[in-house]
Amino acid sequence: MKPNLSQPEFTISSVEQRPSFATLKWADGHESRFHYVWLRHSEHFPAFPDDARDGREHRLAGMGSDAEPDKIEVGASGALRIGWRDRDAPVEFDARWLRQHCYSSSARGQRRHKPVLWDSRLRNDMPEVSFPDIARDDAARLAFYQSILDYGFCFVRDMPQDRGTVTALGDLLGIARRSAYADEPGDERIENLQTDSDVKVSTRQAYFLGPHTDTCWRLSLTGLICFHCLESHATGGETLLVDAFNVCNKLREKSPDAFDILSRVKLNFRASVNNGDEWRSIGQVITCDNDGEVVGFRYGDRSIPPLDLPEDLIEPVYSALSALGDVLYDPANWITCKLQPGEGLVLNNQRLLHGRTSFDPAAGPRHLQYCAVELDTFHNKYRHLARASNHDDWDHVLDWGVC
Repeated sequence: MKPNLSQPEFTISSVEQRPSFATLKWADGHESRFHYVWLRHSEHFPAFPDDARDGREHRLAGMGSDAEPDKIEVGASGALRIGWRDRDAPVEFDARWLRQHCYSSSARGQRRHKPVLWDSRLRNDMPEVSFPDIARDDAARLAFYQSILDYGFCFVRDMPQDRGTVTALGDLLGIARRSAYADEPGDERIENLQTDSDVKVSTRQAYFLGPHTDTCWRLSLTGLICFHCLESHATGGETLLVDAFNVCNKLREKSPDAFDILSRVKLNFRASVNNGDEWRSIGQVITCDNDGEVVGFRYGDRSIPPLDLPEDLIEPVYSALSALGDVLYDPANWITCKLQPGEGLVLNNQRLLHGRTSFDPAAGPRHLQYCAVELDTFHNKYRHLARASNHDDWDHVLDWGVC
């Protein structure tokens, strides 16, 4: 059987055997390098044809020691055919599967989801959906998911003005999780954000709350945050949003040393609550992937205690935090908006910073309900729906957040 030349990107035109890897040239001109240890490892995965796996116990220990090919060629079907020296029968690797898993820089870049970076200019074209639409229609819900992946947030209009509706929004995105500070009677997932002078946390106060990520003092940072407005203050209490990925890129251009420090040095984060709770975590402000792309952000002015670092890092880290603050608090990078009753907002708490303008509680109430969804459950739900909808990018590498 001859290869299907109508799909040159999946057609191997030649293969060259090297000491530790094989170089494949494809009919569309692309070139891939596959290490023998990688090929040996690949035989154990479900994506690989079942008849290629021989049922041996799968251990990574010693994987490279027996990855010695005797002969490599393109088979009659167009697959890559490898005869291993310790095997009686050769193994075939499907050409399409190999191309889809090529780990060259260009191929890996194509498989990565590319977020849309934004600043204050987005305020006139912000992503939004209708709650009834996303509740009943898969296409609308997929567009909702893609807005969150692209921009890090999405507004939700036309929500019922009933208490508890926020968890219905959360369950559309994943699984609304239990909160340690839930205060909604009968529901351990919902927090009520309204002023209460007896609760000494910033979300229950009325002063200005600067851009931050929630629960940066926890080892497992909150993923998606869902807000639902029940009462809106007449004059204040506006929500502010900042794209941390955009801020990080600007910081890297303006102060590369500061970016390097904040993406490399782990800081302490903490929170003390008046019920006696003491939260502690440690991590970088900026999380990057292996290619240096920003994939997560953890920050809160009130959550970073005096630095506990080696002496030679104290001044450089404070300098880096100051440089970050210069970019972070530039209003050109902010969007401010006021949620009205029946409106919701979903944001990726490991990409976006959010805050709130001050307001006078004596002039009227402000009441939002809040629940959270783990980021990986949202990603899983997105992949399910995107794959069922025949979207080729369902398998793209998504920004996994803080680690």
